[in-house]
Amino acid sequence: MVSSRRSVRAFLRDPVDQALIRKLFTLAALTPSNCNTQPWLPHVVSGAKRGLIRDALMKTVGLGENQLDFPYEGKYDGVYRQRQL
Repeated sequence: MVSSRRSVRAFLRDPVDQALIRKLFTLAALTPSNCNTQPWLPHVVSGAKRGLIRDALMKTVGLGENQLDFPYEGKYDGVYRQRQL
């Protein structure tokens, strides 16, 4: 239900159990896509490789080399919309 949807913007450092990852991908495979286009290509990375990817992304962000999908000024003020009754 849309009213119970939420976004998480803070994450724990604890590793995610592999059984949970498998379950999530199993459930995600059942999710419909527009005209069955299935436009996703998920990847799960952990350990040293994850650290390398994280460090490379942070470096390119710091140098202004990333191409974002939307303008981002380095802060997020949030969005407030009053519910229409």
